[in-house]
Amino acid sequence: MKKTHTILLVIFAVLQSNAQQMPQYTNYMINYFALNPAAAGTPGCLLARVGYRTQWVGMESAPQTTIFTIQTDLNRKKQTWKSDKHGVGLKFENDVTGYSGPITKINMHAAYAYHKPIGTKKFLSFGIYAGIVQYDFKFDNIKLPETTFLDDPLTSGGARRAILYPDISPGVMYYTENGYIGYTARNVLRNKLRKIYGPGATGRLAIHNYLTMGRRFGRDDGAFSYIPSVNIKMAGHIPPSFDLTFMVDYRNIVDVGMQYRYIDGINTIINLRFKNFQIGYSYDYNLSPVRYVSGNSHEIMFGYRFCAKDSPENVPSEHCPAYR
Repeated sequence: MKKTHTILLVIFAVLQSNAQQMPQYTNYMINYFALNPAAAGTPGCLLARVGYRTQWVGMESAPQTTIFTIQTDLNRKKQTWKSDKHGVGLKFENDVTGYSGPITKINMHAAYAYHKPIGTKKFLSFGIYAGIVQYDFKFDNIKLPETTFLDDPLTSGGARRAILYPDISPGVMYYTENGYIGYTARNVLRNKLRKIYGPGATGRLAIHNYLTMGRRFGRDDGAFSYIPSVNIKMAGHIPPSFDLTFMVDYRNIVDVGMQYRYIDGINTIINLRFKNFQIGYSYDYNLSPVRYVSGNSHEIMFGYRFCAKDSPENVPSEHCPAYR
């Protein structure tokens, strides 16, 4: 129990020191729009996805994340590889430190993206998320191993505080028939933490930068294709981290793969598609010291397309490896 308390203190200290403050997803390729607003409209039809991630199973107040996204291309019925596109979407994200944990963050964003053709089957898109974030910090749910820490002004409030503040996240993406590269930033307004934790907190939310790229090989005439990708994450003054993923796809029906998350773990991924339905699951095996006091992590994602899979509307986006 004392180890659990210690880890919670470490997590809190990390938040105070501008470290990783955003939820992470293992299967980022199944819903890249959740990360980068510039991807809005790339599926070529109305697409909704809902997901849930439970991290470090068995640890008290371990992180749990729920996400819902919906997006579409405004001019999809006239869509060709040579036409401009306008994508819009919505994202709802709820990130909590367990059911009885001290921190809950709810994000609600609207997205817009403009896609400009710059060559044969090549697009450059620019997007932005704009919305609000509700950040709750429950002092009463902080458990400390030493009573002397109760004198800390950051943990002695004894009451629940919440704040609603504006938030924007810009993004850019270049994609072709078989590859893509994208960049996005979160927390660009760098809201001050004292609005949440009280006057004793002097830090700000750190800007989080994400650089993601992937490419599809094979399957022109064969049954299998291969999709390596990497998601590089940079935040504040901490060293960069990255997810290195390799997927094998069979006829766009099922794909399986492995992922290495720098220092943190090794993960397995499987995605299944049946008509307009899609389901993805990932299992994260911890390699970090957290494994000594907790289990591993699970993530599941469901998706549904509100248009026919073989519709001409899907022709451009069906080739984008971020949405296969």
